[in-house]
Amino acid sequence: MGTAARVIITRPVQQAGQWVDALTAQGLHAQSFPLIEITGALSATQRADLHTQAAQVDVCMWVSSNAVGYFFQPNQAADQRNIAGAAIDSIVNSPHIRHWATGPGTVAALRQQGVNAQQIDAPDLQLAQWDSQALWQRVGPQVHAGSKVLILRGQDVGTPSASRDWLADQVRHAGGEVQFAAVYQRRAPQFSAQQVAWAQAAAQDGSIWVFSSSQAITHLPPVQGGWGRARCIVTHERIALAAQAQGFAVVCMSRPAIKDIAQSIKSLT
Repeated sequence: MGTAARVIITRPVQQAGQWVDALTAQGLHAQSFPLIEITGALSATQRADLHTQAAQVDVCMWVSSNAVGYFFQPNQAADQRNIAGAAIDSIVNSPHIRHWATGPGTVAALRQQGVNAQQIDAPDLQLAQWDSQALWQRVGPQVHAGSKVLILRGQDVGTPSASRDWLADQVRHAGGEVQFAAVYQRRAPQFSAQQVAWAQAAAQDGSIWVFSSSQAITHLPPVQGGWGRARCIVTHERIALAAQAQGFAVVCMSRPAIKDIAQSIKSLT
């Protein structure tokens, strides 16, 4: 196909630009086509209450940089700012609160909010996968009977948040207590006819789709003829299975680091 093959970044608009810029700097023709729409899930009052709750736990587990961004989103009302300000100061500066993150993007978001690097736990960046299993290898010894872990995450619009997940089960098995809070919402974008036509062309012209979420694959617009001529890069085995089920002709696994994604793309061109 040559090095001019189009690379399509499907991450939410909040993160897509960074990947497009990084891949463009690698000499690739990258474009953004977000397949997940992210919005806040909390009112100012709910966010202030959550700040107070988070200041009283042993661990804040952040599932993504979006969780960080919407949690720390400033409140507008003066009384809520005052309440939240004291709680956030405790969350950011307390040496007794650990911050768990599954990848470097989330770590960077926490650092931007002022969280001390020594309080953040994340998987070894040399590992093939950055996920809950890799994180647990690092943080498991921290959990003991009575440990309070708050998992800050997203919620799919129209779907109640599940009360269990793999990492939460590990915490419970170790004697810890788990609380969940949805701080942002995920939904499928509403595509215009022009966007659907664009995706139709990109399903057949040799473009390389990049997926860092299996949910993004479920949000692909329907195209005539399906995805049997399309190629993609995925960053996790679960995403690979979703892409294969969708019918992608070529599914290439990559570590989630940008340099590895770029190398995987170049191997297809």
